[in-house]
Amino acid sequence: MKLENHIQKIAHEGLLFYDITPLLDNPEAVDFITGEFVNFARKFKPTAVLGIGGAGFIFASAVANRLKIPFHSIQKKPLTQVQGSYFAEIPQSGQALTLGENDLDKNDTVLIIDEALATGRTLRTACELVGSFKAQVAGFATILELTHLGARAGFSTPEILSLVKF
Repeated sequence: MKLENHIQKIAHEGLLFYDITPLLDNPEAVDFITGEFVNFARKFKPTAVLGIGGAGFIFASAVANRLKIPFHSIQKKPLTQVQGSYFAEIPQSGQALTLGENDLDKNDTVLIIDEALATGRTLRTACELVGSFKAQVAGFATILELTHLGARAGFSTPEILSLVKF
């Protein structure tokens, strides 16, 4: 399936944004993405799936359901509620990622799902957050990767699956 045909490009103040919302209007695309993420996850036998904000929640929940394992949400919060902080890809939008204090333990191996990989700051912070539980990140799955920003080069682990690369 050519997912890129369903991703809208939006220019705003000199930045190009990629909106995956149209994918969510297409049941075949949602099923395809979920299936690809499930196949990727099976290699690692994760004990939980973590979804980061927005579409990450939608797909992580569906993947966890198909694998019959727990889903936990990594929430984006204002910097006043810090567990792991990062500076988002959008200038002047510092945020923190939070995860429930009882969501993971040292025996967990997780798959993290987010809608996009851009600079890698969100993924790096999510990995640090998982590490604070002494849990392991086995893989990261994303719909969209902005390859020109070079985020992948900053990670030797976890293994990364990106379905569409711009």
